[in-house]
Amino acid sequence: MSNNIGSSELIASLSKITMGGDGASNGETSWLHAIAKALGDKVGELAESMVKNADKVGSKNEKEATSASAQLTADSQLFSMYMNALSTVLKSIGEGNVAMARKQ
Repeated sequence: MSNNIGSSELIASLSKITMGGDGASNGETSWLHAIAKALGDKVGELAESMVKNADKVGSKNEKEATSASAQLTADSQLFSMYMNALSTVLKSIGEGNVAMARKQ
C-alpha cells in the first residue's frame, strides 16, 4: 500500500465511484457522497498503515521499531491533514449548496 496520495489519484478514485454507493434503489446518489467516499477511502488506507506501523513499534528489532515509529508519525500527520480536508470540503460544499438553494 502506498501512502503517496496525490490529487490525480483522488480524481481517478472519484471517476471510478458509481453513484449508487448508499444503496439507493435507482443506483444514483449525490456527487457529495462520491467525494466523501473517495476521501474516506484514502483516510482508511492511512489508518490501516498507522495500525500496522503501531504494531511494529514494539518490535525487539531496534531498526524496525525506529523506522515504524517514523512512518507512524508521518502517517498520523497525513491522516490529520486528510481528515481536516475531508471535513472542510464537505462542509464548504454543503454550505454552498444551502446558500444556492436559498437564492432560488
